[in-house]
Amino acid sequence: MQNLRFPLNNGVTENEKWQVIDSSVNIWRKIMIIEHYESFRTKLKSSKLNQENWNILRTESTEMAYAIEDSIEQYEYNCMKSKSYELSAEKIIELLKKYDCKYVVGLGSGKGILEWHLKKLMPELYVECTDYAEASVNKLKKVFTECDGFRSFDMLHGDYTIFGSNACFVLYRVSEEFSYEDWCKVFNKMKTGGVHNIIYIPDMLATKELAERMKQKHIRQIEKGLDSIFCGWIYSEDILEKMFAAGQYKIVQKYPVGDLIMYYLRADRVIIDSVVM
Repeated sequence: MQNLRFPLNNGVTENEKWQVIDSSVNIWRKIMIIEHYESFRTKLKSSKLNQENWNILRTESTEMAYAIEDSIEQYEYNCMKSKSYELSAEKIIELLKKYDCKYVVGLGSGKGILEWHLKKLMPELYVECTDYAEASVNKLKKVFTECDGFRSFDMLHGDYTIFGSNACFVLYRVSEEFSYEDWCKVFNKMKTGGVHNIIYIPDMLATKELAERMKQKHIRQIEKGLDSIFCGWIYSEDILEKMFAAGQYKIVQKYPVGDLIMYYLRADRVIIDSVVM
């Protein structure tokens, strides 16, 4: 197992000493990062989620949460059942209409469930799905027939100038493989690439309670003899805001969407509206 690390006092910096406690996650009290591990029924190529493993989960596995369905009918049926995605899509569309945005680029679209709901609720919206797992994109094309465009795109190394400057980029529960430094590079590349509008909805926020739950879950997985796959990092709100700032993005709006939090970020104006949780 890894180490659960608490700072020795409040208000610490990254360079201060840590007290080490045996566990499966890393925690910072004020600026918090949790290492995320999962077990999959599908046999993967390595112990870390990467492009190759995502292609396997999306195109070869039988795990409903990850695998893209083989038929249009089954895909649409499962999209329809995903009510949390529908709720998020409704909130996103409210925002898009408020700011008169008619073009959405989904980054790290995965199964494209959110984008499917966006298109279903607002047919005139131009929706483009992207993902760095190329085999996943190719399979998604076959079942998400209403989508306007697909692209294999690497968020960390890709050229954001290939997209229209009027696009709103949606990052919905994007995979957690990026380190803090990687995320800072992503937001900086987006800014220099001319991206003005971002809707960011993290899968989870790092808290002490979440860290303890994930620790216990990881221990149970180990006890059952399951392979432990490193999925990446989960960040606290403080860390997220530092990432946004790396690209000089300001939080225009922030409010809850079910159990999640939605951030609307802009690069070219000051905060004009804020809903404090």
